[in-house]
Amino acid sequence: MLILIVDDHADSGLLMSEFFEYHGFRTSRAENGEQALRQALANPPDLILLDLEMPVMSGEGFRQRQLGEPSLADVPVLCVSGRYDARDRAERLGLPCFVKPVPLDILLAAVQRLQPRPAKVLDIHTS
Repeated sequence: MLILIVDDHADSGLLMSEFFEYHGFRTSRAENGEQALRQALANPPDLILLDLEMPVMSGEGFRQRQLGEPSLADVPVLCVSGRYDARDRAERLGLPCFVKPVPLDILLAAVQRLQPRPAKVLDIHTS
């Protein structure tokens, strides 16, 4: 599973990236919405962790553009933001939100719930 981490704070993005890679996920990072959109179009992620307050293109701007791209519209997004108004802003976008500092085990549990499950293979024998 590929997680695109979009955060303009390099330390925060690096921490999340290393944490999720330790837990078996692949990650890529972007520092603003414009960079994230380019990366996502080139290599669509399975999940996006999105900060809202960023230079160049905000999280809201990214989300609007994401929804307009057929190859990205269905990619789940979790907001992870340090802004005091993050939950209200994320709610307007229809997104769940975690406010920093969020315990990484709680964020991991949320990501794992969104992880695609392998299809079950039924072995049916006829006699």
